[in-house]
Amino acid sequence: MCGNIFPNNSMDVYCEPLLKTEGWITQKGGILEICGTGVELEVPPDSLPDNIEQCKMYMMITPSRRVEGEVVSFSSNSSVAVEIFPDDLQLKRPAKLKLPHCLELHKDTEHKVKIFTRVADKEVQAHWNEETRFRYHVDDAFCIIWTYKLCCIKYCVEKERVTGKKIVVYTATRKDIHRNRMANVEVGYYPDMPGGGELLRMNPNLVVGYRRQLHYKETVGSPLELLLDRIVPRKWNCSFPAENYQAIPFGMIAGSIEHSFSYVLQHTDEKAGNPLCKFTAVQKGGNIPVELVVKAFSQEDYLTSKYQQRKAGADPMTSTFQFLSKYLLGKEWKFVGKTLGLEDAELDHIVHDYTGTQERIYEMLVLWKRKHGKEATHAKLIKSLEETGRKDLAESVLNRKGM
Repeated sequence: MCGNIFPNNSMDVYCEPLLKTEGWITQKGGILEICGTGVELEVPPDSLPDNIEQCKMYMMITPSRRVEGEVVSFSSNSSVAVEIFPDDLQLKRPAKLKLPHCLELHKDTEHKVKIFTRVADKEVQAHWNEETRFRYHVDDAFCIIWTYKLCCIKYCVEKERVTGKKIVVYTATRKDIHRNRMANVEVGYYPDMPGGGELLRMNPNLVVGYRRQLHYKETVGSPLELLLDRIVPRKWNCSFPAENYQAIPFGMIAGSIEHSFSYVLQHTDEKAGNPLCKFTAVQKGGNIPVELVVKAFSQEDYLTSKYQQRKAGADPMTSTFQFLSKYLLGKEWKFVGKTLGLEDAELDHIVHDYTGTQERIYEMLVLWKRKHGKEATHAKLIKSLEETGRKDLAESVLNRKGM
């Protein structure tokens, strides 16, 4: 089962996407997977104690702010920590736990990691114990750990093996449209791994503009500079901060501590329109700079604007896409995408780049149309909706086809 509600009040309610799952494991074994994260626990057959026929297990990704421990190297806090319950269960055979990381590693070298465990939520400041006998395998994106224990587990790659870190830089704007000649935009970063983006999830008033991956080099040791290059139209100015850039210290990114800056914009003309800001994110001595843009207006205007931009050269299916983006449910759109022939990686990319459910649905349908061209027909879309269990929407699309 994927992404079910975790029945523990200690889990923050604002986590999105759902970074938890639950499921029944029997003597035949089973798999717990947290959808869209790469986190997976595979329990082999005959692993439960002899007196237990089946057991309900829970697994969740621990928010980074709850992963206690001092930052000791660039590679610390750059991998996912999980909590697995019931934490008093000892398996007869080792379960295979797959956990991702956001590090860039040296090629053609032996990758070593340190594995730590603790009993989940028994203490406020629980102590992590290093496990030296755990078997593991680490590659460019994941670490696989074989464990007999159900508990909190994390790992740290040896710093000598690390060359950099994959981070996400983003721009965002406030939902509420500018008032009193003022508007706010934000620019920031988070580690590119499941659970990243807590600052955005904690602030529902923000709408993401752009997200781009940046490879942050460990050997350079420079801060991440976020430069405000320009604002259009010129009737808008940045009143705070006065500087045209802000810098996120190297140490914050080394420790995967998320951070963002707010920019206050002010206009001198009521007819100035909505401001568009262009930022550059760069680490001096690192990789190529990343360009980011954001337009300051409400979420409704944001979606409407994107639809209108596409409408100029849109095909007859545009109105259908807009209709479905309003009435498909959040748990259904990925299944529709898969039945239309889109890959998991393509759907994950949409989740990564867009925050609103309506926008994700619309972008998924546009990608399907762009990818399959003339073969992306109303008939295939109707069949996909029927397979998803939304015959009501299939009938609506059929009725709308002649629009």
